[in-house]
Amino acid sequence: MSDDILKSINQKLDSILKILALQYIENKPKTEQANILLNLGMTSIEVGKILGKSDVTIRRQKQQARNKKSKN
Repeated sequence: MSDDILKSINQKLDSILKILALQYIENKPKTEQANILLNLGMTSIEVGKILGKSDVTIRRQKQQARNKKSKN
């Protein structure tokens, strides 16, 4: 397959992923949304794209959640 076709398929799959993820997390607070998506195995970049945040923000939030768990 050509690179153009693969890029097109990838973009469509990304759109489907966003739609499915948003339906699952739509009524939850933003912090919980990110944590759920991360726990489902998504990367910080993927979660950031879905939630409209930067991957740096998502990674920082992930680290804060880890720190909070380790204190308990």
